[in-house]
Amino acid sequence: MRKVHLLANYYALKFTNPQRKNVFKYTVKFEPEIPDNSTRMRKKLINSNRDLIKDKYLGFFIYLGATCIYSLENCPQIPPLSAEIDGVEFKINIEWV
Repeated sequence: MRKVHLLANYYALKFTNPQRKNVFKYTVKFEPEIPDNSTRMRKKLINSNRDLIKDKYLGFFIYLGATCIYSLENCPQIPPLSAEIDGVEFKINIEWV
C-alpha cells in the first residue's frame, strides 16, 4: 500500500452573521451564445448590469467570468437582463441552481 496526497477545491466558510448560513449558486447564460473562452466579453456584459443585479436581486455577488455567480441571497426568479456590445444586443439569463 502506498500513501497518496490529495487536494480538493472544498472551502470552509465561516459566517460572521448568524442569519447567513448558505451560499447560493446561479448559472449565467447569454443569447446569442458567447464562447466559454471569451471571459472578457462575459464580464463586460455582467458589469454593465452589476448595479441592477446587486441592488434589486442578489446583493453582493461574485462572478468568476465564466458561467457562475455566487451570492448570499436566494432569488429564484431573476428576469432576463440585456446589454449591448458593438451594436449586438445580448440577453443575460441568470438562473438559480
